[in-house]
Amino acid sequence: MKLTIRDPGFKKITAILSASGEESRLVGGCVRDTLIGADPKDMDMATTALPDDVQRLCLQAGLRVVPTGLQHGTVTVVHDGVPYEVTTLRDDVETDGRHARVQFVRDWKIDAARRDFTINAMSIDDKGELHDYFGGYDDLMAGRVRFVGTATGRIQEDYLRILRYFRFRARFGADVDGPTFTAVERNAEGLKRISVERIWSEVKKIIVHPEGYGQLLLMGELGVLECIGFHEDERYLSGLRKIVPHTDKPGVALGSIVSSTAAIRHLAENWKISNDELEDALATRRTIDDFEDFSSDYWVTKVVSGEEDGERIAPALRATGRGWIADILQAGAPEFPVMGRDLIDLGMRPGPKLGQALAALKDRWIDSGFSLTKVELLEGFADELDGGPKPWR
Repeated sequence: MKLTIRDPGFKKITAILSASGEESRLVGGCVRDTLIGADPKDMDMATTALPDDVQRLCLQAGLRVVPTGLQHGTVTVVHDGVPYEVTTLRDDVETDGRHARVQFVRDWKIDAARRDFTINAMSIDDKGELHDYFGGYDDLMAGRVRFVGTATGRIQEDYLRILRYFRFRARFGADVDGPTFTAVERNAEGLKRISVERIWSEVKKIIVHPEGYGQLLLMGELGVLECIGFHEDERYLSGLRKIVPHTDKPGVALGSIVSSTAAIRHLAENWKISNDELEDALATRRTIDDFEDFSSDYWVTKVVSGEEDGERIAPALRATGRGWIADILQAGAPEFPVMGRDLIDLGMRPGPKLGQALAALKDRWIDSGFSLTKVELLEGFADELDGGPKPWR
């Protein structure tokens, strides 16, 4: 099979390395995505050239080079502002379930054999020829996610591949593979050895996918969720089906499947979730749990008062049948019409008392259903000033 590859960076880097007798190909996800007509996110390359030679040759050609992973043979070459990871062909000669000791090779099939799944083990050369040593193309077309070699062998090289299996299964196919399921179940304990940041980096991609709910159910059945510290049952997992059509934010998705804000905070600490993702999750859980009031004024008040963020809670409102309220919030909540300088014009001095006065006026405005105008608020405030002591003067 031949494909047309027009990427200028790939062509340039390939030409540089070819001039010194070395071969280069596109590898991994960019090949897989090209075959299904999707736009690749990253154009990763492999080469027979050693890392030092890649650096030297590309620098001589005027390209910027960053030694991003020399211990594994990877340098990043920048062409017209676009980064290309260029990795020397290698064999993983020793693994411990998390890390690998590698040796550089010149055999493309040996390099492909160390990869996780057949659909990620394909490569394309500079002539557009597809190289597929393990049936990855047929698996991709059939919706199969299959480990290169044996599932047990690949998993025990890096236990994170268990989570990658479910991520790719969500995206490319939900085949039923009993031997793979058995290998996953028997090796799930190995996930406890993986760094928490790597756990969340995979989980977040699963839970924002439309097929993520089904993967979570299977992960629960095979003991995977328990081994990564996730203990929610199916009642809460089902919340994912309702919220994913309305968001692509992993924090929002997480908030829909965790039973309480306390549990969310616990997971956030264990998985090293970012503060922004944590706030998304907490707001989502609060909104789902606060289901009694269907009044738009109730939710507008929460946003205007600063208790909630309209953008954060909109997906949860839509997922729980309150989409019209989300529409109102996203159209723009009313803005409090009085500013600090307005009270200064009435004779107040800047300071804590001015802040207290603004807060009292805002409460009055909210209680009016946001109907009081700036003039009405200031007139009422001025009357109070005239009728009482003025300690701020």
